[in-house]
Amino acid sequence: MLRKLIGAFAALFLPAAAFAQTDLVALTPYVCEELALPADAGNTLRQRLVQLVTQNGFGSLSGEFVLTPNVLVIDKQATATAPAQFIVDLELSLFVIALQEQIVIDETSVSLRGIGRTEAKAWIAAINQLKPRTPALRNFMERTRGRIVDYYAQRTPVLIAKAQSLADRECYEEAIAVLDAIPECVPEYASVARLKVDVATQLLDRVAQTAIQRARVEMAKGNHAEAMDALLAVNPASNLAGEAYGMIDTIVRRMSEAERAAREAELARLEREREDAQRAFDNNMMLEKMRLEAASKQAAAQAQAAAEKSVGEASSWLFGKLLR
Repeated sequence: MLRKLIGAFAALFLPAAAFAQTDLVALTPYVCEELALPADAGNTLRQRLVQLVTQNGFGSLSGEFVLTPNVLVIDKQATATAPAQFIVDLELSLFVIALQEQIVIDETSVSLRGIGRTEAKAWIAAINQLKPRTPALRNFMERTRGRIVDYYAQRTPVLIAKAQSLADRECYEEAIAVLDAIPECVPEYASVARLKVDVATQLLDRVAQTAIQRARVEMAKGNHAEAMDALLAVNPASNLAGEAYGMIDTIVRRMSEAERAAREAELARLEREREDAQRAFDNNMMLEKMRLEAASKQAAAQAQAAAEKSVGEASSWLFGKLLR
């Protein structure tokens, strides 16, 4: 059953990696929506897993590693008092799964007890006993961190080659997804960082090129507002930002006084961005940081949407795998 569970998670998450800060080890908490939990208990468990990840120093999203629970009911009963109180005893198992290798890299179990006026409230009370900062769970998460770092240290050359291959095919978001998951503590991170900057620049330039082409079409039609809207997509860290700003200046000169007044706030913001971009170009490290942040943000939005869509479509199938 466990290998089938791993395979289900791999199919669900690997096609759409998400992102985390690279100075953190990334781990995705995930609770199957069809796990047999009472009302609101699933949301409570998700919140607890997110706290377990973030409060122990992990990034909360990853395309490679998943923290997932399984819950067994050990006992449940109702007291003979009036009003009755419900008591549930649960065994919560936590699995950390390496999706690429399809293995469990660590696991632990926690006994939980909850009391409430209804069985559902008793479940929630039990799950709330999962304390992210207890010594046992902190030790579990620290072991997990070490094993994930070892995993990346061994696979960094392969991941760099994969990211380069994706970038060569102009799959820049996917390439950044691969690189963003690698923590800074791996020995070969300098090579990762150089490739990230290169890919991020290519992504921003591709977006800028598309925006500039659209703006030229709109300018030829005399559609100043539409041309301006297109150029707003150009990030100031792009190599084409200067060309985009020049086009914006041309549009502003062609605008009527009323159009310029309506765009006053946007034009002021653009001027600030232009000044920031110039300072960044004068400071190469600042420029690299701007490019990385902008590219990761753009790629993350696309990948997160794809991941959410995959979860929605696969939840029923995934739960069927879990039970076998």
